Amino acid sequence: ALLPPTGPVKLVASIDGDPTGTLKTQFSATGAEDSISFDGTVQPGDLTAVKGEGHLALALSDTSALVDKAGLAGVAAPPVKGEADVRFEQGRSLTLDNVSGSSRLTGFSGRFSLAASQNGAALSGNLTLDSADIGGLVAALGSPTALMTSKGKHWPDGPISLGEAPRSTTGDIVVETPVLTLGSAQVATDAGFHLAWTATGIGIHKFEAQLGGGTVTADLGLCCAGPAAVKQIEGEAALKGVALDALLPPAAAATLSGTANASGRFNGQGDSVEALLKDLTGDGSFEVTGLTVQKFDPKVFAAIAATPDLDKLEPGDLTQRVSSSLDAGPLRLPRLEGSFTVAGGVLRLPNLGATAEGTRLFGGVTLNLADLGLGGGFSLTPVGTLDAAGVVSETTAKVTAELSGTLAAPVRKLDIASMVSAIKVKALEVEVARLEALKAADDARAAARAKASTAARKEAREDAQAAKLAADQEAARKAAQAAADAAAKKAAADAAAKKAAADAAAKQAAEAAAASRPAPQQRPGPMDLGIPFQ
Repeated sequence: ALLPPTGPVKLVASIDGDPTGTLKTQFSATGAEDSISFDGTVQPGDLTAVKGEGHLALALSDTSALVDKAGLAGVAAPPVKGEADVRFEQGRSLTLDNVSGSSRLTGFSGRFSLAASQNGAALSGNLTLDSADIGGLVAALGSPTALMTSKGKHWPDGPISLGEAPRSTTGDIVVETPVLTLGSAQVATDAGFHLAWTATGIGIHKFEAQLGGGTVTADLGLCCAGPAAVKQIEGEAALKGVALDALLPPAAAATLSGTANASGRFNGQGDSVEALLKDLTGDGSFEVTGLTVQKFDPKVFAAIAATPDLDKLEPGDLTQRVSSSLDAGPLRLPRLEGSFTVAGGVLRLPNLGATAEGTRLFGGVTLNLADLGLGGGFSLTPVGTLDAAGVVSETTAKVTAELSGTLAAPVRKLDIASMVSAIKVKALEVEVARLEALKAADDARAAARAKASTAARKEAREDAQAAKLAADQEAARKAAQAAADAAAKKAAADAAAKKAAADAAAKQAAEAAAASRPAPQQRPGPMDLGIPFQ
């Protein structure tokens, strides 16, 4: 019943021993491409609790029947070829030790134990794979049909199946592999996780792997087994110290580099991988340190500010200068952090901003998860003013990179037309202001000269008038002085004449008086009384 129905099956069995004790048993079943063999001992007992141990070898091109028998309907298993030491007790337990083998090109080893209980069977164990492919993990979770991809589709759009009914067995297998691949490309190393399932759900839990010099962790679950086509997915993931070039396709990695730390959670529903991505919602945060963006040189603004005669440059020449300056080097940001959301399958990193190298970066990005379509963009402006005239400043100079295309083939379109126009207008304004200032200075000098000439003429006139007034005043003074001198002379002469006349009259009167007076008598001397005087 475990061999695929691809043709006749050859059965060979050999049993030797006491049926009530231990039987040495050899058994083999061989088909066209498949085989199962057992070599060991069996204890039939009363046939209600058969147990035994031995060596099991098998080669199966289709293991779905084996999986179903183990109660794992809906869990896809690839073709296998291998061997193991087996111990079993009917209805109670099955243990496989020293498991080794291969599946397609991948070798494996491990140990498994299946234990039965009143609540059903539980499978546990560990499995080490030489390598594990992400496509194989998707097939294990959602069946091989989940990998079917229609022409022109980016993601598989085949139906996800977890089985038509709840499983009778639960399980938790610890899986380890040194290499995790996607197709032929190595994705991560040293990966480990728990492949666990319940009656209705299955998931990869405690996933951890080394990626790009850092660590990626994740936990996701898929539900539910049953006839409903639509399934639900939920999970969370985190990055710690992972290089961007390990996360991005080659074209995007050639432009961006740095180290990422991020964490987020998500959920969605759909009937295929593509449908799940289209419905996905979630949120989280991130930080990128040492971010380098190629061909976005912040020195572009200083280069333009140092360009002479900007007002005389043709717009096309200025545009070429800006483009060449941008391509001359990278933009380096010590740190860029922000949050992200996922809604309707679109990842959004809004309102991002950082300042470095004298510039300010701001913008946002969108990524459509279904087709990896890019949108959004970033703008770069200088901080402050870079030239004395104010031609290149944060209000006139802005370079915008508009994003389109896909993550695998990104397209960057530079919008510098508005910057060129603003700089040209500002440069013309500055030149006009300079010319107007020169004209105003010339006019001021001419007015000053005219004013000085008028003042000189006025001063000359005033000086002449003052000189004439002074001369007139001097002449008047001299005339007055002469008149005064003449009057004084006349007054003196008149006074002298009057005095002479008066003197003559007085003399004449005196003479007349003297002639009319009698002659004076001689008066006697003092009488001598004979009294001595000492």
